Amino acid sequence: MNWQPIETAPRDGTDILLCWAIDADGRPIDWTENMQTAGVFVQVASWSESALWWTLYTDDSMDIVMHFDPTHWMPLPLPPCKEAKP
Repeated sequence: MNWQPIETAPRDGTDILLCWAIDADGRPIDWTENMQTAGVFVQVASWSESALWWTLYTDDSMDIVMHFDPTHWMPLPLPPCKEAKP
């Protein structure tokens, strides 16, 4: 799974990871410069056809609106599996 351009994100209600990969000066983040200090926001969300915007998954039900314009997306990883007992 790799980050993909936001233009290719599903708009069918599928839960995905959204990412904002722009630095404070509005430039795309170069991950090779310094991965420890690169600023990035990641949020689980899905497209809302009624709002025509991304709906966030958050513990604050009063604040479900995205506070950044996502630049990339990625499918959610599979959930962890329960390990079999020996």
